[in-house]
Amino acid sequence: MKLRNLLVSLAGSALLAGGVAAHAGPYFGGDVGFSDTDQGNSPTIRLFGGYMFDQQQLQLRGPLRWGAEGALINVNKDGGFSSTGVSASLVGEMPWTVLFKDWSYAPQFAFTASVGVYLWHAKYEKTGFSESDNGVSPVASIGASYAIQPGFKARLGLRNTLNVGKSDWQTDLFMPYVGLSYEF
Repeated sequence: MKLRNLLVSLAGSALLAGGVAAHAGPYFGGDVGFSDTDQGNSPTIRLFGGYMFDQQQLQLRGPLRWGAEGALINVNKDGGFSSTGVSASLVGEMPWTVLFKDWSYAPQFAFTASVGVYLWHAKYEKTGFSESDNGVSPVASIGASYAIQPGFKARLGLRNTLNVGKSDWQTDLFMPYVGLSYEF
């Protein structure tokens, strides 16, 4: 199940990919989705902020750009499971123009991917039973973004977090999401 979700995330984000190509500097935003857990689907909200580095700052060449992102995440209770926490990720972005040079809308799109860690507090409640735990889990995402206005990007993607919760009620958080970000 875990491997299947990770492979679906990677394949789906490759198909859905997008982002604005040349931004360097800070950004913030939010996204919403549903985390598919072993206990059911849970509505999820994520507020994030980050910084995309200028290629010259990193002394890199080529189309891939790098950044760092932090987020506050809330997985609402469903089926007895809930989780809150923070994540820190390394972000990569590649403009669609690398693959679709002749497509007139390509400059507004970018592929995105990230890897990082999720520091979480999880709680599981059923009739007559309540337990909570804290931990750290790996998180990865793939997606796309589209520049809808100067500074604003619509985001679409998949995020997968492994092994959240205690071993007897542990679950993965597989989350398709949509969101909006603003670049300074």
